[in-house]
Amino acid sequence: MDITFESFAKLIYRLSHPPQARSRENRTFTPADIFTSWLNHLDRPLPPGSGKHVLRILFPHEGCRRRYGMKEMKLACELERILRIKGLSRWDSAGSPGGGSGCLGLEVQRVCKERTTSRVSSLTLAEIDLRLDQLASYSPFSQLEVPPCDPPSQTDILSHLFRDSNLSSYASGLLIQIILQDIRPFLDPLPKLALRNATSLLRMKSTHGPPQLDLLSAMRAWDPRMADMFVDGKGDLDWYSEAQAIFRAQLGLLNALALLGFAHARLKPQWARRLERTNLMNPDFIADSLHHFYLLHSSLEAGRPLPVNTSILERLVYHSQSSDGTRTNAWKGDSEPNFEQREEDQALAALGQKLTWNLCHDEQMSIFAATTVAMTYVASGLEELTREIADLVGETSLAGLDRARERRA
Repeated sequence: MDITFESFAKLIYRLSHPPQARSRENRTFTPADIFTSWLNHLDRPLPPGSGKHVLRILFPHEGCRRRYGMKEMKLACELERILRIKGLSRWDSAGSPGGGSGCLGLEVQRVCKERTTSRVSSLTLAEIDLRLDQLASYSPFSQLEVPPCDPPSQTDILSHLFRDSNLSSYASGLLIQIILQDIRPFLDPLPKLALRNATSLLRMKSTHGPPQLDLLSAMRAWDPRMADMFVDGKGDLDWYSEAQAIFRAQLGLLNALALLGFAHARLKPQWARRLERTNLMNPDFIADSLHHFYLLHSSLEAGRPLPVNTSILERLVYHSQSSDGTRTNAWKGDSEPNFEQREEDQALAALGQKLTWNLCHDEQMSIFAATTVAMTYVASGLEELTREIADLVGETSLAGLDRARERRA
């Protein structure tokens, strides 16, 4: 399930107000404990890319991916037009009548507190990450791997984030500081004093604030391997967020291959011959799969974008249609079954006999089914690995070829 930005805002509040541990030592929870607890309470399974979304927004100052070209004054004037309010431009006029606190995010939180509704925002971190990429695409100093195509205007993006999304006042102020790439006013808030002036604040010890969560601790809580690679490698947050997704896809593919080898070794010869009749054992499809592995390996090794290629699942459908024209014609129409349904029908047809009670209770039938499922997982795992590698190294695009595909579709 997608992580909502309101849930992320609660994490920031807990990090800035760490709860006391239930012990006689009167000890507070560490930032790593709070972050780990928040991760454990998220609804699973998490969608792909959740790790990079969390780390990008939790540490907006890390890396050079996004530059917005919007400082406090410009952003305050833009918000005044969008929200139709006045006073945000005086966010730093602490000494004047009606002046601000010196933090634009806190000023937005104060203003939005009077305008909040009872509806809970459903804005997710993935959508926030996409909108921030669109907002950063207007700055020439941003280093986005793939700039958004035809992004909305900056005014439309800010209107969606702060006016149409129904964010709470705390989440709205936090989002302002994320755009300003400095969430310290929310992670380490100023203490509440009866008399607030510069002299009183300077006399306070800097150790009175809550301990801060660092990037490596957050990585270790999310995935220990990610932190180890970040230390030993080039230290690129976006790169290792994508690499984590690749390792997860590789692990799933290796598990499918292990299941395939375990099950296939226990098939009797007659059942193995039945397995060879399935589309997944088509020699042309196996050759395409091996060639696809080589393309992925070459792109990762050289760091070059993936060349134009056909999806491995589309290749499977192509070979199944070319090998059985009768079954292809039966599959045409509006109710065309999906990939899993096709393989299920093909696996039953490969048995060469009727599905009876005795056949279902045969041990070889269970092994045959496990082998077929494992081969299906290998094909779908290879497709997932291709998507993750394309997100990391990019993918070449030929406009003429894309238009030709659309015409023939």
